[in-house]
Amino acid sequence: MSIGISRQLTRKHRLIGGVIAAASLASMADAQLIDRTMAPNVLNEGIAKSLTDEIGMGRGDIYTPGSSAFIIARDP
Repeated sequence: MSIGISRQLTRKHRLIGGVIAAASLASMADAQLIDRTMAPNVLNEGIAKSLTDEIGMGRGDIYTPGSSAFIIARDP
């Protein structure tokens, strides 16, 4: 009986270890495209805007031109 319990604990530990390993490997993945303004390349691949251009005006308010709230407020 104690051998069966020991094997079950070993399986659980392996499963938990596998889940932790998979989670740590997944967190290391980098899916961000190359920023062409920082790293131009021959194939011209990547994001055409710089980080500050991507961020833009932010949420802003209805009086800040180019902000998301300004655009949404004027949406018909």
